[in-house]
Amino acid sequence: MKRLSKVTIIMVLPLFLLCWHQRINHSKHHLDSNLMEAARIGDYLDVEKYLEKGASVNSKDTNGMTPLIWAALQGHEEVAHILLQRGGDLEAKNDNGDTALMWASVMGHKDVVELLLDHGANADLSEPNSGVTALMAAAAKGHADVAQALVEKGAIIDAKDRNGNTALMHASIRGYGEVVELLVAAGATFNGARPKAVATAIIFVSDDGRPAGIEVLRMGPNSDVTPDSGRRIPVTDAYLKEAPQTDDWCYTASTTTGAADVVPAVITTMSRRVEFFTH
Repeated sequence: MKRLSKVTIIMVLPLFLLCWHQRINHSKHHLDSNLMEAARIGDYLDVEKYLEKGASVNSKDTNGMTPLIWAALQGHEEVAHILLQRGGDLEAKNDNGDTALMWASVMGHKDVVELLLDHGANADLSEPNSGVTALMAAAAKGHADVAQALVEKGAIIDAKDRNGNTALMHASIRGYGEVVELLVAAGATFNGARPKAVATAIIFVSDDGRPAGIEVLRMGPNSDVTPDSGRRIPVTDAYLKEAPQTDDWCYTASTTTGAADVVPAVITTMSRRVEFFTH
């Protein structure tokens, strides 16, 4: 009988240990999930509670998002501060290759951007597929205050994405004059030279999809970049008659069908001829 008991114990013990281990893992996963949700909604008290109970500060959800990335995306500065104090990884990336700084920048959360930069976030990491940096993301969304913070912390101004576009081009294409002004003032270049002026060139497309006209608007904080000002030039002329024909102007363009569809392009001038380089 005693021998049978020993055999039974030997057989049951591994199963017991397996169940115990699974229970611990389930409990740990539950804590990590709760921490992730608390970070997402900005509940800093719950964030501290779950961290104290053993949740992993650098855990990831099914999309590779960490608590810090969620806090940055949502603009929860206090939560981000707590996570950084507990060892949150500044350079952790989600499944798309986006960092906390990239998300804070594209969403326009200046305070979080500055917090991350002050803790040593790398401003020049780029999204692997597009090559877009935090500065490009901020410029493309018109977040001038975020762009300024990144520039002041030494972000590379003339870095290029996979299509060869810089932060200056991203801002110009979308008509964000304030961002253009600060980038130019900080030394941004176009084709290797510092532009003396920047313009956005809107290309209008006809119903059959062919370019029908072009309108050039000077960029700047006080400029009107609303299309259809009546200064449209037929593309067939292939001349920018209403803008100076000099190499120290930076031209960028957006192609529209109707009112909003945008395809990035760059326009340069050469012997009064317009060349379109679509990306």
